[in-house]
Amino acid sequence: MSSETVMLNEAVVTGRAAQVVVRKDTIMYNPEAYRTPEGSPIEELIKRIPGAEVDEDGNITINGKQVKKYAVRHLRLVAQEHR
Repeated sequence: MSSETVMLNEAVVTGRAAQVVVRKDTIMYNPEAYRTPEGSPIEELIKRIPGAEVDEDGNITINGKQVKKYAVRHLRLVAQEHR
């Protein structure tokens, strides 16, 4: 059994940011894992999260369950405050 060695000129390694991190009873979505046009409102980001919806009144649901509190860059908000 002989082995050959091949020298590569270059190797490109790409990775993807984790979309979701679960800690105890908190689900954290990584906004860097979802591509949105620069300057887009947060609603555009939320709509790209699997299972998330924003209704015409600005209420957020994920997999049919209403989101009552959320944090943006460590700032805690009650759902009604974002409107």
